Amino acid sequence: MTKSRIICIILLVAILANLFLVKNQPLSIILGLIFLFYFGQQLGRLLFPTFDGFFQFVFGVFSLVSANSIILWLAFYFYRIDDIVFGLALAASAIIVEIMHSRSDVSAFEKTTACWLKIKKYCRTNTLIAPWGLGWATERQSEQEKTKLNETANLPPQNFLPNFWLQKVGLRSKPSLYILAFTLIYLALSSLNFYFLFRARTDEAIASPWNILPTHFFIIFFIATIFLLLIIRFNKNNSLPLILIIIHAFQLSSVALIVYKIGYGFDPFIHLAAMKNILADGALLPKTFYYIGEYSLIIFLAKLLGVGLGFINKALLPLLFSVFLPTTIYYSFADGLNWTKRNALIAALAALFLPVAYFINTTPQGLTNLLAIMIIFLSLLYRQNKILIQYLLFLSLVALTIHPLYGAPITLYVLYVFLRARPVRRSIKIAAIAAIGLIGAIIFPLLFIFNSLVNKFNVALSAPSALAFPQLFFFKKQFNFAFDLLYVYGFNYRIIFIGLAVAGFLFVCLRKKHRDYAHFIVIAAILFLNFFIVKNFLNFEFATEQNKLDYLDRIVELALYFLLPVFLYLISAFSDGHSRKFVENVFFVLVMSMAITASLYFSYPVKDNYKNSHSFNVSQADVDTVQFIEQRTNGDYIVLANQMVGAAAIREFDFKKYYHGQFYYSIPTGGANFYQYFNKMIFEKPAREHVKAAMDMAGVKNAYFVVNDYWTNSRKIIAAAKQNADEWFSIAGGRNIVFYYKQ
Repeated sequence: MTKSRIICIILLVAILANLFLVKNQPLSIILGLIFLFYFGQQLGRLLFPTFDGFFQFVFGVFSLVSANSIILWLAFYFYRIDDIVFGLALAASAIIVEIMHSRSDVSAFEKTTACWLKIKKYCRTNTLIAPWGLGWATERQSEQEKTKLNETANLPPQNFLPNFWLQKVGLRSKPSLYILAFTLIYLALSSLNFYFLFRARTDEAIASPWNILPTHFFIIFFIATIFLLLIIRFNKNNSLPLILIIIHAFQLSSVALIVYKIGYGFDPFIHLAAMKNILADGALLPKTFYYIGEYSLIIFLAKLLGVGLGFINKALLPLLFSVFLPTTIYYSFADGLNWTKRNALIAALAALFLPVAYFINTTPQGLTNLLAIMIIFLSLLYRQNKILIQYLLFLSLVALTIHPLYGAPITLYVLYVFLRARPVRRSIKIAAIAAIGLIGAIIFPLLFIFNSLVNKFNVALSAPSALAFPQLFFFKKQFNFAFDLLYVYGFNYRIIFIGLAVAGFLFVCLRKKHRDYAHFIVIAAILFLNFFIVKNFLNFEFATEQNKLDYLDRIVELALYFLLPVFLYLISAFSDGHSRKFVENVFFVLVMSMAITASLYFSYPVKDNYKNSHSFNVSQADVDTVQFIEQRTNGDYIVLANQMVGAAAIREFDFKKYYHGQFYYSIPTGGANFYQYFNKMIFEKPAREHVKAAMDMAGVKNAYFVVNDYWTNSRKIIAAAKQNADEWFSIAGGRNIVFYYKQ
């Protein structure tokens, strides 16, 4: 028996023994991390043998966890998710990876790869071959490109730690004093900002994290971005800045994770309660096809590491985003399109131009969006034969298990990529791609209508009296130059991004590289067509107005992701300032730093003189309120309250009670429900008849009405409600006022 198999058996026995017998949490964390590190590295070597250890490690771990989540996803529908199923999935994945690794002919593959890279190098440098049909000719043969070719011709190292610390951190090429000094300054600035974030942690209800963070938080972030760009500029052909870009991305995505003690948003609390039910009962009834892929992924990590669901549910997506967005973009451009490392690093950082609102807390939509970005850029590697189409199909399957409505268009794109690269008869290829294009042009209307039929929702086709087009440009002048300029970006960042992407494509065409990028423009246009059809011709009768806007926003966001490659090409072209003047380079650094800092600002709820997001969080006062109501009430009751109070109830009591299909706390679900009566109490008049109508709808004799003190007219509402309520109570020093009504 080989040493590798002995390690595999010992590790599995230790994890399973701790799971079923010992149940020691610190030991679970240690063993779980070893499992991810060891088998993730092994799987990464198998799937990506031509890449360096860092890429192999991060994508190997992600692939290992995703494969186990698919196993648990299948178990959810055909059996249940419990410790036995988890143990079997864990053992099966480890054994399969071990067998594949032991049987793989690594040496043969390395010989083939080395030969291929030498041929490629020859074709790139030979003036007779390069211009003809092989697609490897480049306009600039810089010293960085030549060094890169020499590096990639070497066989990939088989030891992760030396490769990571020597190659990725840059010790193989001694960093200059500039790089060392700038790196220390950047790390000091970033550490200071993380200190400010942790110092601002709160369980109070806040309208925006920017209202409690100091203004110099943004100044420090802006300066740190400048130093990061300088590090990339003076980089001596190593990938040290990639680690710093990951840290920078985490600064953008972790503000909500750190500042909001209890949690941010509404949906994560619903998903957390659903996962708790699965952990307790092994299933969730009725069995839906939505979101289970996310649930199985988080449950797998929670069981493996022995960590609570709540922490993983909050931290997972911000962490995944900060690692995989820059990593995927960097390797896709550096290895897929043979960009210089400097330009690929600039592209990885420039991707933060778009606000990251979808990635600041863990939701199925956010995970699906991240998978979409990964697939878009990894498809560049597939076209260069660096990864297999099966891996892209695997990622699209993961997306389908998480969010089928948005995973389906992504899968359609993977099929297009596969067909486009297949050596089949031209007429068949054109017909197949045309069919995919026609389906793609109406994919979202088809999916929404199909979803409505399956779930018996009311989605009606309608012909509008006038076609609705989004406002292209908006400007609000408050005679504050800094904020007026900031909100030019804030109100119009999407149209600015689209304009730059179109300019990038024109630039691509001038350089005759349109073959690599044209399909991204076409697919984005198809998605915008979907947006136009859904907005004008579909009527979501079951959804609230905000839900409708969310559906449309997600389609636009997906379209923007397909424009990212051409946008990043433009940014990289402008950043290539070896022959540019000093003033032009300074201008580029300042504009990039301001844009990324503005992106940070608009990634989170905002409350200032220009905009009020009305996005309050679940507070400790809300938790105290739902606990107080539960403890003092005997029998059935309903609560008319803001949806954040409803989220607090879900957090504390899961989905405890329903009356005629409606949750006993008012939450905005569309159609006739308790939330309409809460709105009447808040926006019309806190009259007893509204509460009585809600009690009649539910068939209960006890009701509560909760007023948070952050409502603009809360004092007026409280004074009026005191006149007709049977009792009232002050919670958390008056932050919430609770009114009791008896039938």
